[in-house]
Amino acid sequence: MKLVLHWVSIGFLTLGVVSSNNAYAGNWRFPVGVTYLKGIDEASDLWEQNRRNEGDNPDSSPAARISINFSPYYQFDNGLGLGLGIGPESGKLEKDDNGNLRIAFFNVPVHVDARWAYLPQGGGFSPYVRVGMRKNFAQGDYVVEGKIGPFAGIGFEYLRPRGVVDFGMELTVDKSEVEFDVVNASGNKTATRNIQLQKTMLSVYFIFGKTKR
Repeated sequence: MKLVLHWVSIGFLTLGVVSSNNAYAGNWRFPVGVTYLKGIDEASDLWEQNRRNEGDNPDSSPAARISINFSPYYQFDNGLGLGLGIGPESGKLEKDDNGNLRIAFFNVPVHVDARWAYLPQGGGFSPYVRVGMRKNFAQGDYVVEGKIGPFAGIGFEYLRPRGVVDFGMELTVDKSEVEFDVVNASGNKTATRNIQLQKTMLSVYFIFGKTKR
């Protein structure tokens, strides 16, 4: 936790200095979009197997593969950018004995990142790459802890010549993990397993705030 707070603090301080001392060099941009997750199914399958090994017959819904992602960043005119964000959240729901839905487990990740983008004059397609660190804040059944790990993404943004809203798409590989207990066939917790809930992500988003061109 201290390491994560250290990273987040550095991110906020850096972005604050950048925006105050170099306001002429770029501007803030605010991507908001939806993300498809590949990796959450492994955690869902483990949860269901754990419940069966404990002698239960779980009545659960499929793990949500679609989530919301918010990743604001500060874009310099030379194509460099610094950002932070929250999401995509993920988790699993279960019906209790009364038929009511409860959260079996959930995860809220946060991140800091750096990027480089090609910024075409007059608007158009702007490809970019970014790398960063993501920390998972996870709770629920069989969750031991959320861990920190690196991620990398490649994508593009379409910078509209006019208007205040652009859009983009990104493919991301994420190595951050959440540690879960593993229950054996005798119903005992004998081991743990690290699972990448955001192993592969495909995001589509709208961007509020314009890059100066």
